[in-house]
Amino acid sequence: MKDFSTLVAPLMDAKKSQYKYGESHRHAFLENLAELLEKKTDEIIEANKLDLAKMDPDSHLYDRLELTEGRIKGMRESILYINQLPYVI
Repeated sequence: MKDFSTLVAPLMDAKKSQYKYGESHRHAFLENLAELLEKKTDEIIEANKLDLAKMDPDSHLYDRLELTEGRIKGMRESILYINQLPYVI
């Protein structure tokens, strides 16, 4: 399984270029990010489990850092909402 940084590396490259290209690229970037979250949910959760395994489950941060399908779906919905907002850069 790939680690999370490998999964998001293409998106980070896209992020760097979004400022250079404008609104249409911003929309494409956010749509791609939302799509990647949907497609890679299982891999993201598995990578998150590996990270959580290194933590004390009683830590107050554990629950905040634990990713679930619902949390990832919420991230995706938020990204799609942001994508509908006016372009301000």
